[in-house]
Amino acid sequence: MQHLKLSFISLLMVIMIKTAGAAVFMAGDKDALPSCQNPYLLEQVKKHIQDYQEEHPYKNIIEYRQQKLLLKNLSGFRQIASQDFDIDENIETANKLVTLKINAGLEDSDIVLCRSIGSDKDYIYILIYPEEGKSKVEILNTNKEEYTTEALSFLF
Repeated sequence: MQHLKLSFISLLMVIMIKTAGAAVFMAGDKDALPSCQNPYLLEQVKKHIQDYQEEHPYKNIIEYRQQKLLLKNLSGFRQIASQDFDIDENIETANKLVTLKINAGLEDSDIVLCRSIGSDKDYIYILIYPEEGKSKVEILNTNKEEYTTEALSFLF
């Protein structure tokens, strides 16, 4: 009997381990979303910005410097409370937050909002929220003239 219990527990543990990576996001399950300090997330954000910059090369020396400085100064992100986000800080991010809450029916607890560490004026924002059983990551405020959120978003 003891051997049977151990076999069942071992089988159950194997099933749990194999299915842990395929966990689906449930509303309110904030742990399913990556944190702002996730090193792989930062790597992916930088990669998507760099890929976009390569697809849309600079038009003048000012844009060239902006593109290079953006990646050079992007050292990390910290989480900020989405419910306290002020429209005066960044209107694009505020509009995206309102759109997600109204159109997608998300609550503040379903959204992770990250702000870049560094520059006091030109923050880069990342919105992370559930979509298609994964985490959708949108990179905002990278270049006001060119970038769109659809071009700089990916599933994580």
